[in-house]
Amino acid sequence: MRALKAVLIWLDKVFGRFPDPPRSRLSVQNENARAPAAIKSPIATAIEEIAAPVVADVDKPAAKPGPTPKYDVRFYSGSYRARQEAANRDGAACFLAHHFNSSTADEADYTLAIVALNASQASLQMADHYTDLVAENFGCPEWDDNPRDDRDGVHIGGFGRAGNSQIVHTTMPAMLVEPLFGSHVEHARIIRSEAGRQALAEILADTVVKFFPNGGLVAVSIGHKGKPQPHHLDRGAIISPAEFDDRPLMEADAAEDVLQRFKEVLEAV
Repeated sequence: MRALKAVLIWLDKVFGRFPDPPRSRLSVQNENARAPAAIKSPIATAIEEIAAPVVADVDKPAAKPGPTPKYDVRFYSGSYRARQEAANRDGAACFLAHHFNSSTADEADYTLAIVALNASQASLQMADHYTDLVAENFGCPEWDDNPRDDRDGVHIGGFGRAGNSQIVHTTMPAMLVEPLFGSHVEHARIIRSEAGRQALAEILADTVVKFFPNGGLVAVSIGHKGKPQPHHLDRGAIISPAEFDDRPLMEADAAEDVLQRFKEVLEAV
């Protein structure tokens, strides 16, 4: 900075002064009367600007960082086992896989949550609470044909162990939820409505807050979506296509929307 100032001073001496033009006696008298301020060369002005002290803007307080969310909802993709192992490495507080059910029997209308064959009591209690809330909010029955546990709505291992592989490799409480049937007309109307998906998101958030009040990382998995090739185009079952004329809604897309809403609700707690 000092070197730059010295150069500018030298340039000002060499180029910054110019001879005064010829002036008449009257003009000299007028100028003396007006006493004009001295005209500074551009280089002299630059020197003053460099030498001027830098004054911090003390009137504006520094912006404060926003509060850290109590919950961090994170989506996992890849093979179902890879999702669980990644959540284990990340130290997730719980693992939630979301599906919707479907059946060739149009009357199937129960709510269900699947826990793994190695499920902890925390997983069983979480699943039981979740299905209770779904049944209460939507007036549907809870699945109640489980010979291994008396909790309505909870299936240990899943039908034919189909759901077991999606949660069995977790080291934290985990469940796979199938709250409603996309093949049931009334359930499909709920799933296809924004209000219905929002209600499902809030039920899931209520469950997490109840069992994990201290917050933490919540790992979520969208059923049928995010798989590696050759299954990357899988989106699950269609949500009751015969009853609606608009664009078909796929199970995985509906589940993803619920989980996105769940993330917004939970991270605002």
